[in-house]
Amino acid sequence: MAETTVERLQGTDGVRRPVALAAEFDGGPLDVFRHNGVMTEEFFELYCHTHVARMIETGMMEPGDEVLVGWDSRDTEGRYTGKAVDGIAKAGGVPAVLGIMPTPGVAIALVCRSAATAIMITASHNPRDQNGIKIFNAPGAAKPLTAEDDLLSAAIEAADYEAVRRAPKKYPTVDLAKWGRRQFADFHMDPRNTWIGMGEGLFSETSIVVDAAHGAMAGMGAMALSQLGFGQVAEVAGEQNGDINRDSGVAYLEGIRSISAAHFAEDTGIARHKLVKKMFETGRALAAETGSFKRLMGVVFDGDGDRFFLVWYDFPEDALHILSGDECSAIQAAWLMASAPDEYRGKTFAYTVESDINVARHIAKLGLTPEVMAVGDKWILHRANSAPGSFALGAEETGHSIHAGVVPLATCGAETKVFAGNGLKGAINTLVAAHRLAGGDNARLAALLKKPFEPGFKQTGYSYYIDKKLFRRGSEVWKGLVDIFNSAILNENANDITAEPLLIADEPDMLFLKLVKAGEGHTASIFVRNSGTEDKISVNARGPHTLRPLLQKIIDAALGYLMNKMKNKGHRMAAAERMILEQLFHGEQPKKEFYSGVDFDRLIYEMEIKQKLVKSGAAGLALTQLGRACVD
Repeated sequence: MAETTVERLQGTDGVRRPVALAAEFDGGPLDVFRHNGVMTEEFFELYCHTHVARMIETGMMEPGDEVLVGWDSRDTEGRYTGKAVDGIAKAGGVPAVLGIMPTPGVAIALVCRSAATAIMITASHNPRDQNGIKIFNAPGAAKPLTAEDDLLSAAIEAADYEAVRRAPKKYPTVDLAKWGRRQFADFHMDPRNTWIGMGEGLFSETSIVVDAAHGAMAGMGAMALSQLGFGQVAEVAGEQNGDINRDSGVAYLEGIRSISAAHFAEDTGIARHKLVKKMFETGRALAAETGSFKRLMGVVFDGDGDRFFLVWYDFPEDALHILSGDECSAIQAAWLMASAPDEYRGKTFAYTVESDINVARHIAKLGLTPEVMAVGDKWILHRANSAPGSFALGAEETGHSIHAGVVPLATCGAETKVFAGNGLKGAINTLVAAHRLAGGDNARLAALLKKPFEPGFKQTGYSYYIDKKLFRRGSEVWKGLVDIFNSAILNENANDITAEPLLIADEPDMLFLKLVKAGEGHTASIFVRNSGTEDKISVNARGPHTLRPLLQKIIDAALGYLMNKMKNKGHRMAAAERMILEQLFHGEQPKKEFYSGVDFDRLIYEMEIKQKLVKSGAAGLALTQLGRACVD
């Protein structure tokens, strides 16, 4: 196909948007997507149909071949998943339905059944009013890269939805739900995949709480951890009731290193998180018992189960410590180099620009070779699949963890290597690594979990409900940010810092500056990027704590600028956010019943937890300094 200038539909990982039924709009599914920013059930049908039709047209699969399809638990009525299945069947694929299944389960199933392609219907960590589509292709369950996304976008642009709508289904569905759950469970019982032998008692003195985020991992994660021998296993947010990621999941905890008892007692937004509440409750109960388990951990997944964080309850401090992808990858790397140094020395540790600048340095000292990539686990997966022999470990700060797995002989008939972002595998491997490195010593385990490596300064700020088109390489907003950064750095003469722009080839619209200190080289990073999954933009700073004042100054200035320049005044959530800020400025408390046109709970969560515009307390909501500045 000739080169196209059609606007790409996909973001960082597939396509995601708010969802609504086609009857609410005029126009076809692509028009509604482009002009309203909404995915209808017709869009799911069109997208999946076009993808499968292209696979057949290009000879990557034959008519009548299986197309594996799974989904998370947000679409309780099956309106969007049903149309996705219809699109597959109309295009000439046999929909092999896995049903509610974690994203890594779909990837593993593709490799297990030697299928050409698989489709996952999910919006991952996004709120419950959104949905999306991820694609995996043979070989190795690879995710499409930018050029492939461009071709699919062009094909969808050229498609005739009316012809798709009228087309008959060529094949009936095949129900693989029970098989899929069994093979996903079997995968995690194989010690080659999760580094633990059955019955060895490694976790018998550790209690664990599992946060399923009301998503696809509900029941499955807790069951696997129970079979691996944890002393006590409890699950929260395990109801698959459509409330996916609500007051639960990894996204709620992003950017948080620890939660003190005092912070929890303030009844701030973080106190609503179900795993946080359960772990304080459980930890305090265990502390009061004689002869009880004295190790308490938590595993937090996202809605589709491809990401995880670990949480550790500190008994002496009555506090929680959050281990993001950075901390977990440091622990995994330490165990790999301690257990098999000859096998892993010099191999690649793949990470993204979002990671703490010190994690790569730490892992390099262990003996692995760091390689930095653009945001998105698809780039890490591409690196792993393109040269598996030189790949050791991949991780994103946000919780993706990638290490080679093997599809089990028992359910697949052949043993094949597979790489996949897998929250359950990553969590188990990190827990195994930490417990083995500690050698049964509680003090050593506590020290490792509290500080797996010497962290640098790492902070991210967000502005939601924006017009993402305003931020492009060379745009007015882009240039304004460069001026802010250069001005702040110029005024910080004492640190002898200069800024050097860097082009991230796989994400050319990212604004990335290396901060270079004379005699030391690259010492810190500042970058700004549109989210590939939501209507938000982030400002990120990574560097040493000695530069914290400068980096914090830059983040604060850039966020204020973006809040002013990029808010989409036509966005319902942006308009409601503005009303709430003005109400609080005038001493009024917003009332949920007056905001019936928006998801009020989600709005408050994103204003409080993600943007830090408001804070909650005994008297209700109040403006933060940033929130007040936005009103002023």
